[in-house]
Amino acid sequence: MAELSGKVALVTGTAHGIGTAIADGLEEDGAKVHRVDRDTADLSDPAQVASLIERLGRIDVLVNNAGGVVGQVGKPLDEVSDEEWRAIVDANLTSAFLCTRAVIPGMKAARAGSIVNISSGAGRSVSLTGIQAYASAKAGQIGFTRQMAHELGPFGITVNCIAPGFVRSNPTTE
Repeated sequence: MAELSGKVALVTGTAHGIGTAIADGLEEDGAKVHRVDRDTADLSDPAQVASLIERLGRIDVLVNNAGGVVGQVGKPLDEVSDEEWRAIVDANLTSAFLCTRAVIPGMKAARAGSIVNISSGAGRSVSLTGIQAYASAKAGQIGFTRQMAHELGPFGITVNCIAPGFVRSNPTTE
């Protein structure tokens, strides 16, 4: 990994697992890392995201890792409520949109930046039965990444997506 001394990173979804490992790795490479999770801010709320970015200031690296199945596993689509669907899409896709939108002005002004979206293998192909909202949100995140790479590349901003397979990273799933 490149030397990140002097860079400022924001990593979402850092309570455990992948987010913690990413934040730790960025710190080891010299970046100043801001860790955000549900107890820090509701990343599906535009006002809270705008306030967070205003408070943090310059962001050179954004890692959109927040998300998960939000408790919905093994539920047939006809039993998924509107609220359950929205909660999963908001946690996985809306949060990435809002955080990305909030950091773009600073990155454009600097003519540099890096955005990494953490999707899932579930967004690339058929996955477990009963995670329709999660798979849809993660597929949306892959499409969002492609579009942002196209739009932001001319400003020196790279946008990439990582789609890991299943990782048992949440202690409550044991």
